[in-house]
Parts: sequence; C-alpha cells; structure tokens
Amino acid sequence: MMRLFKDHRMSVSQLLALIPEQYLEQLALQSRVDRYAKVLHGRKMFYLLL
Repeated sequence: MMRLFKDHRMSVSQLLALIPEQYLEQLALQSRVDRYAKVLHGRKMFYLLL
C-alpha cells in the first residue's frame, strides 16, 4: 500500500492550501484553543505541527 504513495510528494504549503480558513476558524472556536493564548493562536500551532 505504501508503494502507491511513495512517489507522491506534497509540500506543507500545498497541504495547507487544501484546508479552508473557515474550517480552521470553526475548529478554533469549537475547541476554544485561543481562549487563554495571547500570542500563539490555534492556527499558528496547527501550522507548526505540520
């Protein structure tokens, strides 16, 4: 199964382009991840994890 995806390469910026901004905003609101953070917001944390 891994052989099928071996030659398919994608950069992080291409991956992030597939995720709508509205979805990230909705996820941040639902999880209340930005409630206590003053500088490091949920969207930035998600980008750093990728």
